[in-house]
This record gives sequence, C-alpha cells and structure tokens, in this order.
Amino acid sequence: MNSTHNVLLQLLKLSLGNIEQPSYIHDEINWSEVFRESRHQGVASVSCDAFDHIQRTYRPEKKLLLEWLGSSINNESIYRSYVDTICQLSGIVSRLGMRMLILKGYGCSLNYPIPSHRPCGDIDIFLIDDDGKHTDKLSELLESYLVKEYHSSIKHPNGHHSQFIFGGFLVENHSHILDLDAHKSSLFLEHILGTLVAEEAREIHVGDYPLYLPSVKFNSVHLLRHMANDFATVSTSLRQVLDWSTFVASNDVDWPFICEISHRTNMNRFLDALNGICVDYLGYSEDMFPIEHHDEKLENEVLDDILISKDSVDHLSHNPSYSQKLCYSLSKTKRMWKNRWKYKIVYDENLFESFWYKVKQF
Repeated sequence: MNSTHNVLLQLLKLSLGNIEQPSYIHDEINWSEVFRESRHQGVASVSCDAFDHIQRTYRPEKKLLLEWLGSSINNESIYRSYVDTICQLSGIVSRLGMRMLILKGYGCSLNYPIPSHRPCGDIDIFLIDDDGKHTDKLSELLESYLVKEYHSSIKHPNGHHSQFIFGGFLVENHSHILDLDAHKSSLFLEHILGTLVAEEAREIHVGDYPLYLPSVKFNSVHLLRHMANDFATVSTSLRQVLDWSTFVASNDVDWPFICEISHRTNMNRFLDALNGICVDYLGYSEDMFPIEHHDEKLENEVLDDILISKDSVDHLSHNPSYSQKLCYSLSKTKRMWKNRWKYKIVYDENLFESFWYKVKQF
C-alpha cells in the first residue's frame, strides 16, 4: 500500500463516518493520482463525500475537486436511470405473474450512506414464483416476452445466466445463483441460497413497483462467496469491500451462521482477512466485524492484492467455437496457477480438483 492508497482509505473512513478528521499531510498528496485510483477502485463518489467534512486547505485544487464532484453527479444520474430500469423490468415480470429477485447491486446500494454514490453495474436478476422457487420456464417466459414486445436479443454465454440489454443496461438473468460449472463447493452453497430465497425473500416498493431483495442471511453468504470468487480467480476492488462493510454495518448479521458456512467451505481465513481490513483500514469496530484469527500478514496480502492486482478476465463470445472454448479454458488455468495462494483461502478443494472439475464440465 502506498501513500495514494493511504489517503484514499482515509477519505473512505471519513465518508463512512468512522473518523472525524483525516491525518494526511496536504502538501505531499498527488490528488490527481488519488482521484484516478478512486475511479479505478469504484469508490470515486463515496470518497468525494469526505470533502464536505474537510477544511479547504486539505482539499484538492478547485479544478480537480470540480471534476471529482462532476463524476459524482454523473454517477447519481446513472443511478436514477438504473433504478428506473429495474422498476420497469420488475413491472413486466410482475405482470407475467412472477417475482424478480435483485441480486447484489441495487440491494447493496441501499446500505451506503448515499445509495446513488455506489457505481452502477449490470442488473443481476433471479426469477421466482410465489413460493420462492425458480424454474427455467420462468426465464423462458420473460425472455420470450422481451423478444416479442421489445425485439430484445437474448444471449446465452454460459449455463449460469443469459444476457440482454434493457433500458441501456446489461441484464444477467440467472439460471443459478452461483456459477455451478466453476467449483464443486458451489453446489453446497447453491442449495443453501436457494432455500433462503424460498423462505426469506423480502418485498419492497419503489413507487408503484414491487421489488424483491434477498434476506440478510442470503446476502451474508452470497456477497462473501461472490467477492471470494472474484478475488481468487481474477481481482476485486475496494467497491466490493465497501459492499461488504456497509452491508454488515447496516444489518444484523448472524455471525454463528456465516462463520459455520465459511468454515464448511474453507472461506474462514478470507472472511477474517476481509473483516480485518474493515477494522484496521476502514475504521470499523471489531465488535461489529468479529475476527476469529487475526492474521495481520494475510490481511495485508489480501489488501495489497485488492489495491494492486492487474489481472483481467477474458469473456467467451456468443456461441463460441471449440477452439475458443479451449483457449478460454487454458487462460483460466494459467490464472488459477498464478493465483493458487488465493485458492487456499477461498475454496475447499485443491487446485487439481478445481481443474479436473472444470474439465469435466467442459
């Protein structure tokens, strides 16, 4: 972690209400670099909120500050369109006699001090019936309607989800909550998440539109697993760390439950490192983020990787050829080998088992 990262983390602590004043030295800060890094980490708008609480002499120069503020205002505009799009799509789903469970994004934003300052990504949905059960027929019904009424183009890049554009946003319509082709342990977690959806999905209303969000128990598993997957296979960001920290800070997490799940799936060391980052670098109380075994070395390795990882992921094209699938699998295998130290703190299977499992799915 360098001085740029240190300043950015202090801005985030201030925005989250965990410190009253930053401790950085103004004259030594390269604010352009801090702004660039905040955008790279997906936390530009959240970090900008900190300047409301900082004396003028400790802020960036006016030109850069206005650019930073402009970026934040633009994010707010995109967020409004994002929510409107979710509402419109949910209205369609409701009229078709289904419920649309929204995974991650929008639900995560509601935990932020200012929801519209969380960057908008894809819209991840999981269709369920009145009993909270999912079948492929539900997805077929929605997609047939969108093709007929909106001339939508539906793509099926993998067995995990289909994709289509709606309201200018990419929608990923999930067949499964987790990618079952990636890791054997996902089968265990998929069963748990599916049960929690059926039992505990929450209905909220945005205007006249019914929206469905997962329960706190569901999100405690799903957010942890999703971030762990990204961390181990490609890279993750401070935005995902904030998704976790603001979720925990805003909800009554069942820690015995999530600790049991993390041990069962070998994510317990990653969970301890993640909670340690929230305590040591984002200023939260350890009472709020319990740490079973405080491994400072591992915690710093995880944080350093989040801050400096240069990995990028390749995506298969629509209806890929055999040779494209093979190249994609070889690329993933190279990343798996490079990131093997991460696998040891994320999955309950060794690298060979993961590779063999992927080969069988291929």
